[in-house]
Amino acid sequence: MKLALKYLSIFLLAIIVTACSSDNKPELVAQEFVKAGYDGDLDKLLKLLYIDEKQKFDEIDTKELMKSKFKEVIKEAQAISKLHGGLDKIENSSVNYKSNKTEADVESVILFKDGFKADSKLSLIKINDDWLINFY
Repeated sequence: MKLALKYLSIFLLAIIVTACSSDNKPELVAQEFVKAGYDGDLDKLLKLLYIDEKQKFDEIDTKELMKSKFKEVIKEAQAISKLHGGLDKIENSSVNYKSNKTEADVESVILFKDGFKADSKLSLIKINDDWLINFY
């Protein structure tokens, strides 16, 4: 019984680790970021955004600045989505890794329910084994 419980625990741990690591691909993070924008999920956008500590200015809170800017971007994205009947799906067209494999450019096609298409190109950076959107 203890042996069966041990194997079950290992199996469940493997499933959890696999499920958690599946988002650790730049193309999936790019899709998640774009979807969050059209869904109006500001918290998720900021979570997926890389803010370099070196880029912070003395009296400016970079995260708050990005938050205020992305609020406007979200409004525009939601207006576009509403105009075209909502977001249908996001398809990745290419992933290009830089030579060090810690940076990648992801190109996607955003498809709306009325057939309208939009293109997206995002740069990502790998920080502590997580892919994040890189605006710097």
